[in-house]
Amino acid sequence: MKTFLVFIEVCCILFGSYLLAAGEVIPKPWQARYGANLGPLGRVTILTQKGIDATTKKRLLELIQGMTSEEILQYDLKSNASATKTLIMLGSPTDSKIERYINMLNLNRDWSQLGSQGYLLYAGEVKNKIIILMVANTEVGRYYALQSLKQLHVTNGNEFYFRAATIVDRPLYETRGIVFGDFKRWFNGPPVIHDRKTIYTGWPYRERAQQLKFNFVWLAGWDDARKRSTLPFNDSDKKNLKAFFEDCSKNFITPSVGLRPYRQFPFPGREKGGVMYSSQQDVEGVTRNLLTLYSIGFRNLYLAFDDIPPDSYFLYDQDKAMFKHLGEAHYHFISRVYSKLKKVAPDIVFRIIPTEYSGVHNLTEGGKAYLKSVSMLPKEIEFVWSGRTYRDPVADSKEAQDFSHVSGDRKIIVWSNYYPGKYYPKAAGQTPIPKIVAPFKGGDENLFRFTSGFFFLPVDQPNEDGAHVSWYTTSDYMWRPSDYSPDDSFNRALKYTAK
Repeated sequence: MKTFLVFIEVCCILFGSYLLAAGEVIPKPWQARYGANLGPLGRVTILTQKGIDATTKKRLLELIQGMTSEEILQYDLKSNASATKTLIMLGSPTDSKIERYINMLNLNRDWSQLGSQGYLLYAGEVKNKIIILMVANTEVGRYYALQSLKQLHVTNGNEFYFRAATIVDRPLYETRGIVFGDFKRWFNGPPVIHDRKTIYTGWPYRERAQQLKFNFVWLAGWDDARKRSTLPFNDSDKKNLKAFFEDCSKNFITPSVGLRPYRQFPFPGREKGGVMYSSQQDVEGVTRNLLTLYSIGFRNLYLAFDDIPPDSYFLYDQDKAMFKHLGEAHYHFISRVYSKLKKVAPDIVFRIIPTEYSGVHNLTEGGKAYLKSVSMLPKEIEFVWSGRTYRDPVADSKEAQDFSHVSGDRKIIVWSNYYPGKYYPKAAGQTPIPKIVAPFKGGDENLFRFTSGFFFLPVDQPNEDGAHVSWYTTSDYMWRPSDYSPDDSFNRALKYTAK
């Protein structure tokens, strides 16, 4: 086993591992049965529903064009299609033509079980013809079916195949994703220092999110805008944000963006930086910037108050005079911003990262007072929780329920620091962590029942694990936590890297 791991590590160093290998699907599906490789595709007919699935149709065509040099015919599902070697159908289970094939292949089921993100993927051979069905209740479900089909892609020399499979799948966490703070990572991949210049290359976060079926990203820091809580955004910020929003939207990913008020740039009247919680001017400035994000298209907004040094709780005498402790100040400030926001933007999902964002049973008296104050915020405001501690980065169901209770019996969403915490201080500095890391063990099987979602902080590039076990195993957990086996997930991740 040790020799095998060394071989994997050498492969990672020499070749990288940002392309998923073919054969089985990650994240591991709910139900999956795999078979032998199907023959070459030959001429292909693609049948789709008119007026929907634009993104999935485009990506499907690109995939098939890369696998066959023969003619690809495209028709509406209601058309009379000519017979070809391969038939691919993309649509809903209520379409009569798809329903006929479902009955013929004995694939009928209770389609309500698949919800809004589940799908059926069938790839098999019937009477010497290759049949591929991608069936779901929604466009996002069919998009996920395509991501799974891509992973059934098999290469043999100059020939391309799909592996036979029948997959019925749906996630348990409704919200799954990552947190990061650099647009370049999203679009261009990991940074590498070359000739004293930073070059972005490799496997971009946007491709990882698509392939691993993430539907949520938390943008934690974005250029200078993260320090402009009350100052207007510049044109560059708005241009980058718009491009990011549009790219996420077309890939069925919900982006969450917001502000960190205490990181405000110093400016005349705020020479110490940060915000003045008692200032109506600062309330107006933060609200204006959040509404700028709303006007770009963002509907998931946040205010972050994490990791404030104790000596920076109150930077201005006016706040010290008005508030007994930080919790009172945050309640006062957030409630006023939120009230103004909701009048103009009633359809937002609004979250905060409280200063007390981890643990619950080891709170100091000051921590308890803080949460007692912010717990009085409107219940529709979600709180972000990161588990026990940064150095013990595990989130379990009991502690999640307790944190929800002390924060006002509200929804909470989990921000996992599992890998940065596990490999601290390497992950926090400039030292790479091992190329192969242990599988994810930062959440339990029932946590999805008590939270609105789960997203994780990867180890900062370029220090991440080269085999990407952290990404593969965490995505397995987020997709089906009740079925998740760390050892099985780890072994599957290594097989992907080895291939």
